[in-house]
Amino acid sequence: MDVTFGAVGDFIAIGILIKDLVELLDDSRGSSWEYQALAEQLRVLGRVIDCAEEFCRQQCDTDDLRDTRDGLKAVIDETKRRRQGVAEKLSRYKTSLAAGGSRNRAKDAARKVRWRIEKREIDKFRDDVMQYANLIQSLLLTIMG
Repeated sequence: MDVTFGAVGDFIAIGILIKDLVELLDDSRGSSWEYQALAEQLRVLGRVIDCAEEFCRQQCDTDDLRDTRDGLKAVIDETKRRRQGVAEKLSRYKTSLAAGGSRNRAKDAARKVRWRIEKREIDKFRDDVMQYANLIQSLLLTIMG
């Protein structure tokens, strides 16, 4: 059997894919913890939204606060929309990545790998959470004077 340059390239490509898969599987071990941490962040963000809405209903009735109130409501609405989108995506992983898993090791491993693949989007949402929380806090501080 002759080994051609293309065949050597194929072997190298396969080797790289195997290395990447091993790294991906190794990285997936922390997926359950990351899922649970993100689920908790969503719960906390929901409470922040609820508190900000309640504060706005009780304290933002005056005309001089109209622009700040409108800005706060816009940030709250955007935060709720983004949170809902991530919560829907997160629900796909609930049985596999929640504490205890689904009891189907193959399914859980596949979901963990998929979670790692979507890591960039998850990290983006975490950054967004911080920005939303900071915006809400800044607007509330502005209202409080």
